[in-house]
Amino acid sequence: MLFKEQALKHNLSVFQPESLKDDNAQKTLFALNADVMVVVAYGQLLPKLVLDTPKYGCLNIHASLLPRWRGAAPIQRAILAGDKTTGVCIMQMDEGLDTGNILLEKTCDITTTDTAQTLHDKTRHTRG
Repeated sequence: MLFKEQALKHNLSVFQPESLKDDNAQKTLFALNADVMVVVAYGQLLPKLVLDTPKYGCLNIHASLLPRWRGAAPIQRAILAGDKTTGVCIMQMDEGLDTGNILLEKTCDITTTDTAQTLHDKTRHTRG
């Protein structure tokens, strides 16, 4: 099940703006008065103002074993590099690109038959 589906199932607020640099998006975010914000596959750096808004900060669920494959397309990059393992990290976000403190990581093997889709499915299962 997708993270968003899990959040909605547990009556948690879900906010998916195209950009958090927009004033209206920031006002909506501030109005949520969230204790924590979880980011999954967002693909953009968050402004410091946004990072500092939730009481306990922002967490990112990233599909690689950081610091390897920071940024976009970590699953595809792991396959192309011939990596034997990858995984998922939950990290406390800071102003850098996937540079915050790692709070939790789970690993999974990459097989010779894995594709980006099968590895995505494995890492998604690992997140659960």
